Amino acid sequence: MSTTENKVVVIVRIPVPKFAPKWLVKKKMKATVDLYSSIDGLEFKLFTFESDSGDFGGIYTWRDRASAEEWFNPDWFARVKRERGNEAYVRYFDAPLSIDNIQGGTRASMGGSFVATLVQIPIPQGVSRELVLDGFAGAEETYSNIGGLLRKHFILGSHGTFGGVYLWDSMASAQSWFNDQWRKHVSETYGNPPTVEWFEVPIVLPAGK
Repeated sequence: MSTTENKVVVIVRIPVPKFAPKWLVKKKMKATVDLYSSIDGLEFKLFTFESDSGDFGGIYTWRDRASAEEWFNPDWFARVKRERGNEAYVRYFDAPLSIDNIQGGTRASMGGSFVATLVQIPIPQGVSRELVLDGFAGAEETYSNIGGLLRKHFILGSHGTFGGVYLWDSMASAQSWFNDQWRKHVSETYGNPPTVEWFEVPIVLPAGK
């Protein structure tokens, strides 16, 4: 299943408070599931830990930018700072095309070995937004048939990048795709190497359903 709308994906990272073990952070994540299940405009949330830093947070899919900005307002940032003791790092990405490879849509999960990846590639000089969008549409069939790929958002960043936000069923599936051959192909095709960020996903939450 694919959608072509004005969705946005928002990636939030917050440093884990001092002396807060991972199991406790996961417990607090689970305690907020009901809240995130009913936020207007929120369609999907992945609860995450960023692999390199250990920062916790989430990857949110919103119906539109207005819905996201209404949630991530100044009061939200102040509350995070007050309750978590650290600033939140929030990034917005336009998601003009999204695919879900699970019949009926990816289902909720409170456990498992899911992995998310954020891929960004600089848009080559002289390449228009329209050409990038055409490339997204042309790649849809390819990404609909990759083993272990549950969902993908084709994204455009605010600093002249394109790429994707992926949800995988396991680390093995993700690493099988993002191999040396893939990196070489991207570098040769677009003139720049890709950047890949990795996230552990303990909770998968389709919201608003």
